[in-house]
Amino acid sequence: NGTTNYILSEMESQQLAFATALSQAQALGFAEQDPTNDIKGFDARYKLVILTHLITGQWLAPEDITLEGIDHLDTADFEYANRLDRRIKLVALLQRTDDALRAYVLPLMIPKNDLLAKISGSTNVVTLHGRFSEDISLIGKGAGSLPTASAIVADLNRVQHPQHNRPVDSGVPARPLEAFDQYNFQHTLRFEVRDAPGIVGHIGQVLARHGINIYALEQLPHYLDHENKQALFTLTLEPTREGLVQKALAEIQAADFMVAPVVILREPIPEQKGASA
Repeated sequence: NGTTNYILSEMESQQLAFATALSQAQALGFAEQDPTNDIKGFDARYKLVILTHLITGQWLAPEDITLEGIDHLDTADFEYANRLDRRIKLVALLQRTDDALRAYVLPLMIPKNDLLAKISGSTNVVTLHGRFSEDISLIGKGAGSLPTASAIVADLNRVQHPQHNRPVDSGVPARPLEAFDQYNFQHTLRFEVRDAPGIVGHIGQVLARHGINIYALEQLPHYLDHENKQALFTLTLEPTREGLVQKALAEIQAADFMVAPVVILREPIPEQKGASA
């Protein structure tokens, strides 16, 4: 999605707050006055539904595809990602396994040497990863007056010539959509808490009960708010199944030291590649 890619690029490169980057995108015509479809990820999910149909012949219900937008992200997330040599991108992913489909729209941490991480501004990229082929990518403008007008004219042309709109027949039986809680990621969790002894120990105990190991912990001095006695810190977990993380977070979120909901950033495990946009 060109709008979200522009906002994320500006938040990273200019250290802008989300609201500032959004206002800038609106002033440049990259975001609508009501930007909900873009910043909440709905637009990227609609595109993924269309791509899935073109690739597999299946129509997925949009609401069945796990979705997170970008409006909960903060400059601290980009600073942490940068220290890990990562960039944050809103990625729509489709993967075909032998017996199922995997699909989601999520802000992901992507290694900076990956092509998806190198696409900045209002540009879109679609990358196809085949079992026996190198990655194949299509790159182009994804927001603004001319790209939008071009897409509208193309759609009108397809409406005028319906004989060209043949349904896709992949020749492959339909596959069910795998439950999102079965996916594996390396999760990074940003906590905003009331500063008090024992908080990290409590969180560690909850994670341990669910069989989750901590890979790294970071708490930098400039994230301490002494006036309000609040602290911000980040935990990165070892690769873990999504469902286990969600169960642990349900416990942690109920603790009285929590100031705000935990922000989750995920990094795909290498085996989970597919068609992404």
